[in-house]
Amino acid sequence: MKKTAILLLCVLLCGCGQKIQPVSEIKPIKEVAPVESVSVPINIEIEAAEEEQEEFITETETEKETVVVEKVVDGDTFWATFSNGESKKIRLIGIDTPESVAPDESRNTEEGEEASAYVKALLQSGDMVFLEYDAATEDKYGRTLAYVYLTNGEMLQDILLKDGYAKTMTVQPNVKYQEHFMKVQEEARENSIGFWNDYFSEAD
Repeated sequence: MKKTAILLLCVLLCGCGQKIQPVSEIKPIKEVAPVESVSVPINIEIEAAEEEQEEFITETETEKETVVVEKVVDGDTFWATFSNGESKKIRLIGIDTPESVAPDESRNTEEGEEASAYVKALLQSGDMVFLEYDAATEDKYGRTLAYVYLTNGEMLQDILLKDGYAKTMTVQPNVKYQEHFMKVQEEARENSIGFWNDYFSEAD
């Protein structure tokens, strides 16, 4: 019995020698706020491009008059149907192509036929195009005068000048793009593109 008491006393004395940290000194563990996942769409650039294209189309349709092509007459003239159902002949402002349907057949040329065929390939019956006007909207023949834009945003006048199927022709007061047309024509002339290879040079 005495041995047991002595042994128990030794155990208690050994335990008392260890320093126990008070509860008040224990630092609480800081809680870490959960990280919220951020979702980034991988197609953000595609969506932005589509929105930009939609804005361009909307702007084109609101700032210019929309018409539907009926048929091409020659390189610089065609018939179109307006939103009110009226059919009008459209004459391209600022350019001139060789004749192909003149009443005086002696004025008609192979180049005129070629220019007409080129425009017919660009303007199909039923195609939608956009008209931009200048100071004068009608000539003495009753034709509607306009700058014509395709659905891809290109101006028909630019295409014909750039590819050498037309020459500049300025008729007052429609001079909005006169300088621009001259620059496009000069580049075609310098590089002998289209009819500048021979026909236009000889005609000059």
